[in-house]
Amino acid sequence: MRDEFLLEKGTSEVLNKSLSDRLSWIQNEHWVNTRISRMAFQWMEYLLRSERTERPDCLHLIGDSGRGKSALLRNFSELHPVIDCEDPLRKRRPVLRVVAKPEERSGAVAVGAASLRYMIMRSAWPDARRMTDHCSTEECDEILKIQGVKLLLIDEGGEFSVAGNRLR
Repeated sequence: MRDEFLLEKGTSEVLNKSLSDRLSWIQNEHWVNTRISRMAFQWMEYLLRSERTERPDCLHLIGDSGRGKSALLRNFSELHPVIDCEDPLRKRRPVLRVVAKPEERSGAVAVGAASLRYMIMRSAWPDARRMTDHCSTEECDEILKIQGVKLLLIDEGGEFSVAGNRLR
């Protein structure tokens, strides 16, 4: 059997349970750690601990729908929670997870670079009462620097990656 298909001890234990227990476990959300997911975590930790650059580093995860990319990003971001400060604008976020889903605005679906920057700003300030629809690249970069973001995790369903290098 190849290494990539070896199961963790906890996963093997679940497989040895009764059918009803396995069904109950399946119906709840769980993280299944595999060799591939450990490798992705190691790369994200490496990028997080790397020397600061002008912008946060990027690692593009590609895979079929339902294969755990979003779960991987969610679990990694939970390992690096927000560090609260007195000033809500100065929260420290070593890792910022952005759920980038196209939004419908004025009857059109927004999927461009400005939309992605808006979603980054919305994730950086989740409690903001009012957010402008447009921010410049410089404003977005400044917020990421102020909050100490070293790794930006963009969780998207493919709509934004189609735009390619235009998203900066």
